[in-house]
Amino acid sequence: MQFSVSPHFHCPTPTDRTFVQLLQQSVIGLPITPLLAAHPIYQFWLEQMQSLAPQIWAASLTQKSFNQDINYPYKNTFLRANYDCLITNYQAAELHFWRNGNPAEAGQLFALEPVQLALFLVSQYFLYSPEDIQLTYWFLQDNAVIPIGVRYSRDSYSKFQVSLDD
Repeated sequence: MQFSVSPHFHCPTPTDRTFVQLLQQSVIGLPITPLLAAHPIYQFWLEQMQSLAPQIWAASLTQKSFNQDINYPYKNTFLRANYDCLITNYQAAELHFWRNGNPAEAGQLFALEPVQLALFLVSQYFLYSPEDIQLTYWFLQDNAVIPIGVRYSRDSYSKFQVSLDD
């Protein structure tokens, strides 16, 4: 399978990691004002995220994990994925990833093997139906934060599982 989106796209840059760390610190209430003052772009992105995805900060009956690894035994191997932010409750899961740069075409992005693996593992590990899993990539730009999201499907799940079994 050929993609015009680089397969390394899913790997975060140092800027992506720093922003996710600041976001996590903001969510748990740690002071970040000095860091934001020194880096106005992070302040802008954080304000955008608070407006676009308030559920990340909401106090609710959810579990929020940042930089979360899932290692899952499958057949004779272990499958692994890392999530910038994973929000789960008894009914559904939200997967969030932040990347610095221009948005990728959604169809190409969600067809990438690491993206499909991330979705598949949440379904397997937490026993969610694929339709109960939402994934959003947040593209961090100088003048905007652009979300591109997809709701996982039973069809995508089945196709990826077949590709694993081949």
